[in-house]
Amino acid sequence: MHHEGYDQDVDSESSLEDDGIQISEECPICLDTLEDAIALLPCNHVFDILCFRHWIKARLPQNIACPLCRSSVLKLLLNRGKEDEKEVLLSEILTDEELAATRRVTFVDQTSINQVAETLRWQEAQWRRLDARGALSVTYEPIEYMSIIAPFEDGIAVVSRRLSLNVTQLGIRTDSTLRRWLKIDYYKPKFTSKFRDLQSKASYSSRPAMHRARQEIADLQEEYSEALKWPNMRNMRWVYQQPEQYLAFGDRGVRKITLSKKARATETPRALQLSSGKTSISIKWTTRLTERGPTRPDGDPVTFGRETPQILRIRKKVKFATEQIRSALEWFRDNNADDRFSRINRVTTNILEPAPQEVVQCRHCPARHIPGHCPEQWSLDFP
Repeated sequence: MHHEGYDQDVDSESSLEDDGIQISEECPICLDTLEDAIALLPCNHVFDILCFRHWIKARLPQNIACPLCRSSVLKLLLNRGKEDEKEVLLSEILTDEELAATRRVTFVDQTSINQVAETLRWQEAQWRRLDARGALSVTYEPIEYMSIIAPFEDGIAVVSRRLSLNVTQLGIRTDSTLRRWLKIDYYKPKFTSKFRDLQSKASYSSRPAMHRARQEIADLQEEYSEALKWPNMRNMRWVYQQPEQYLAFGDRGVRKITLSKKARATETPRALQLSSGKTSISIKWTTRLTERGPTRPDGDPVTFGRETPQILRIRKKVKFATEQIRSALEWFRDNNADDRFSRINRVTTNILEPAPQEVVQCRHCPARHIPGHCPEQWSLDFP
């Protein structure tokens, strides 16, 4: 590579070789033929001076090393064997403008690098601490909530709901499993002590909750009746288990989400109807969320370059599942005297957000939780 402004000097090249300096016919950086404008490093490797200037500019303010042997370079020799031969520091072969531009760019880059490095060090320390802690499991046993007895058609309906939650943390992984049960027992009018007892406890004020429970059953029937060709649900015995949905997901620390639904309906055999005349319908929902931290809050920027319809659907399911588990945890915290939620490590899960100050007294149930996250409201929004 010939650079204008420099004259060839064959004698100087010969003198370099005589001194045992490792000079080749090509610059190791640009691979063009070496001319007279060369830089000699302390390790005796020789480069074209303009190539080495670019090498320095691209790496300052980091330590500069020889491109060939990686030995540290603090200064170099210019114009070896000539009258103007001189030893200079690396910064002296760059112009003031080049140095200023390099400092401006590299300061921002170095700041970002330092921030990333600090985050990685913090994450590594958290992982080591979590790994050393071993497994942690917080379990909230099934508890009944929002149970009602209400008049329905010409009989009485008993609606019961149960909720359970388990959070298991092992190292940087958090598995949360939320289970919900809805059961409706419908009793036809019978002249029995049991029916009269239920009739005395029935409350007309519970009809909105009864309507919601019936709407869940109707939604389930509408969702699956065409595929399974179910007749009237009251007049048969059936069992259905929805195939488990497995969604692998890598956004905000979420690694996996599974959703499943089971439903069962039974009608008391005709031979026993004289004593009870009871029909039972039950649904069980299971939501599992696997996070592998460190996680990021829901509002953080997404990590995908393209927002495909599939990604949007998955993200919606993940957000909904996180909100369900989060609000269930709030509900259990408010209804358990001996609560152990504080043992859950925030680093590897998002179910502890948002902040507690957003928790308010609910208008629909006795619990205090995030506005709009009432367990009674989930059923009609199951994804």
